[in-house]
Amino acid sequence: MFWNSIVGGLKLFSNSQVWGACIIYAIVMFIFFFIVSKITGDNEDSGSGIVGCFTFTIGGIALEGILMSLTVIFLFPILLGQQSITPISEVLNFLWPIVKAGLIATVIVTIITIMPLIGSLIAYSPGAQTFLMGLIIFTLFTRDMFNTILSESNIQSSIYPTTWEIIGFVIIATALTWLLIGILSLISLPFSNTALGVMMSMFGGQVLGVFGGIITLCMYTNFIQLSLLDKILY
Repeated sequence: MFWNSIVGGLKLFSNSQVWGACIIYAIVMFIFFFIVSKITGDNEDSGSGIVGCFTFTIGGIALEGILMSLTVIFLFPILLGQQSITPISEVLNFLWPIVKAGLIATVIVTIITIMPLIGSLIAYSPGAQTFLMGLIIFTLFTRDMFNTILSESNIQSSIYPTTWEIIGFVIIATALTWLLIGILSLISLPFSNTALGVMMSMFGGQVLGVFGGIITLCMYTNFIQLSLLDKILY
């Protein structure tokens, strides 16, 4: 099931609408970090610098959670095996629950990053953080739906990955992120002494974590689909 979900998740990620959502997400994050860094860098006042650092750290994490929540809801039908995204009108109707889910995911992932052992792995992997936020948000919005399906089908066993399988997904998200960062480092070498090169080195990991996290989220949701189908059919 685990290995099949990896293949299925990569197929999900090949959808152009998933790519579009990732690119928009990454662009918004990049713009945010760029604006905050310019404000902080151009202002020599120590108080403003502290505020800028706080905004960069806390604001960036909160923004990432909200953006991840919006992305999950937009891609909700695709993550469940369909071909189209959620209409914007429906997203706007549930804007507050979406924002709230993003903030909840942000708090939970932040707590996880300070835990022993696994926390250090996640803290240094933007992709793992993005994946876990997506996992939490997806679960918040689908838990009741899946529980109803399982109840109506008289299925008692769980359709979710085991703890070890979730750790496996975290490792995949981390590996994908560092692979993308390595590729970006090679691409940025000709620009190492330019403003563009500096921005790529400063924000590249956080932005590329979007792709690593969402690719892995596609694998995770595909695992649930395969598991549910297996339980219903057999």
